[in-house]
Amino acid sequence: MKGWPILVLAILSIVCVGSCSNNSSNKSTPDIEGTVQARIKQERDAEATVEAMAKALLPTATPIPTATAAPPTFTPTPTATAVPPTFTPTPTATVVPPTFTPTPTATVQKLSTSQLVEMVRPSVVLIVTELPGGDTGGGTGIIYSAEGLVLTNHHVVTGATSIRVTATNAAGIEQSVIANLLGTDADVDLAVLKLVGGPYRPIQFGSARNIALGDEVIALGFPLFDVVGGSLTVTKGIVSSFRNDGSRDVIQHQASINPGNSGGPLISSDGLVVGVNTYILRYSQSVAIEGFNIAVAIDEAVSRLEKLETSATDSNLAGAYYNKGIAHYHRGQYELAIQNWNHVIRINPENGKAYNNRGLAYNNLGQYERAIQDFDDAIRLNSEYAIAYNNRGRAYDNLGQYARAIQDYDEAIRINPKFAVAFRNRGLAYGKLDQHQRAISEFDQAISLNPQYSIAYNDRGFAYRKLGKYERAIQDYNEALRLDPRYSIAYYNRGTSQYYLGEYEPAIRDFDEAIYLNPKFAAAYNNRGFSYHNLGQYERAIQDYDQTIRLNPSAPIAYNNRGLSYNNLGQYQRAIQDYDEAILLSPDFTNAYNNRGLAYNNLGQYERAIQDYDEAILLSPESANAFNNRGLAYYNLGQYERAIRDYDEAIILNSSFAIAYHNRGSAYQKMGNSAEAAEDLQKAKELGFIR
Repeated sequence: MKGWPILVLAILSIVCVGSCSNNSSNKSTPDIEGTVQARIKQERDAEATVEAMAKALLPTATPIPTATAAPPTFTPTPTATAVPPTFTPTPTATVVPPTFTPTPTATVQKLSTSQLVEMVRPSVVLIVTELPGGDTGGGTGIIYSAEGLVLTNHHVVTGATSIRVTATNAAGIEQSVIANLLGTDADVDLAVLKLVGGPYRPIQFGSARNIALGDEVIALGFPLFDVVGGSLTVTKGIVSSFRNDGSRDVIQHQASINPGNSGGPLISSDGLVVGVNTYILRYSQSVAIEGFNIAVAIDEAVSRLEKLETSATDSNLAGAYYNKGIAHYHRGQYELAIQNWNHVIRINPENGKAYNNRGLAYNNLGQYERAIQDFDDAIRLNSEYAIAYNNRGRAYDNLGQYARAIQDYDEAIRINPKFAVAFRNRGLAYGKLDQHQRAISEFDQAISLNPQYSIAYNDRGFAYRKLGKYERAIQDYNEALRLDPRYSIAYYNRGTSQYYLGEYEPAIRDFDEAIYLNPKFAAAYNNRGFSYHNLGQYERAIQDYDQTIRLNPSAPIAYNNRGLSYNNLGQYQRAIQDYDEAILLSPDFTNAYNNRGLAYNNLGQYERAIQDYDEAILLSPESANAFNNRGLAYYNLGQYERAIRDYDEAIILNSSFAIAYHNRGSAYQKMGNSAEAAEDLQKAKELGFIR
């Protein structure tokens, strides 16, 4: 090029797309293990689903090979959390001290663990159920009255055609007796049985207020009947947390439980029942975890005993269909779940929980309008059904109707002010409306209710990032990772924030960790590639873009970014091929037109470059980079006056655009306008331009 050397600036940008897209018949009764998959789905919609459903945010700036790179603008969009079928617990529920009033109990002398077990053992019973079709199931129960009243979980006995209990009477004789189901409460997953015969030795109920974080507790029950043959099993651990899951107060503890422990007692060191063991969470983000065992606080049972002892039983065919629907739901078999809940609703059109659950299944199938119809019916049957409001809000959220979703989250929170999931979901909706400060307030509330809510810390970090507060965002990602060291999304988000701060090597380490935890995390490959790009390691960047494209061949951003690296290696024709593919996949991709124009410019094909800049400006009239680059092409064609008009426009759009001042000064020099040239070149220098 003759004359004053021209340096073109267009800001390099990267966006990640999508993910980067974008015992045979004896075990049909849903037990603890059946709850695990549903919990994973609810807790990690903001992970697996985030990575699968995230959408690219196309940047406004345009990259060129010789420019300083701007950070990636993409982060997978968190999705709202659904509350799964009604008896299934919610691991993301609110952490608050129990709000119930404890039942006064007598003081019990401190005993050793073995002495405690011997004391309560006669009160812990094995439950075996028969279901329609000859299936069997079972769990554990707690005798709490001499007359033979037994407390257990709803999901252990619902739908049973007959129930037998192996129990020890007051005389110390163990026998199998018939039990009648007096009543159940699916919302809190509790039920009461009445044993024939007696008298029996009852256990003493305490209160969750009798224990504190870190206290030792003991779990008793009859897990894995087919393995241990109905032998009582005892485990011990500490209390990890207290919280409310939207329906009831629960205790998280580390006394191991397994399928069959459902309905068994959680005992304090005083020998008092403080909880009813109900479910386990074994995985988080598809990674094995330990110590996430949940018991319903005994205070919840005490407050409902009168109703449970007298209410009508749901031991009928509808109950069996209901449970089978839940079992299918937990396995991801949503169509089969819907078929079973159809039967429930046909038998009992007033079963609001079946409508709610069916709505969840439709929602997971992407049939959001149909899901809303079911949530409408659930709410019609129970206007105070907080979970149904939350779930309907999620469906509206999936339809992009965020303001409408917020109305439902508002209602869920009005009904249950301790509903941390609803606060989190409302925060996500505000974030999608670009009300990030309002979103932060919601995440603050969710975290105050549940200080162990790692997803909420991650979400709040995302909101801070959207506000440009990268250091503050990193603090939240650090906390999320402290709570869940295998949280791949949090590593990804922290890496992206570090990238924005220009800390490329720490960013790469975080993307490495995200990829290690999730080898199919295309967004992490893409952004790691861009970090390598900004370190000048273009070949290494291309490897990551290759992997991104293998995982998602329809990601225009990945093609665009790979083109940038090829461009910086001087492989302009290869870069153009990638820009062509990006434009084919996304015809409105402004940056790809601008970048292709730069490649043509580098090949000396200035008229062809101008065509691409014209298209970029048509799509994005506020793109100062495109005007600057088109001005360069006109300059190279010797059309200096035309070039100056484009530089004028670039400077109007960005008054601090040093390169545009420099380029305009060069054009003025070519025209012999020395005064104007000197003024522009001085301005470029003041703005930090260095030749």
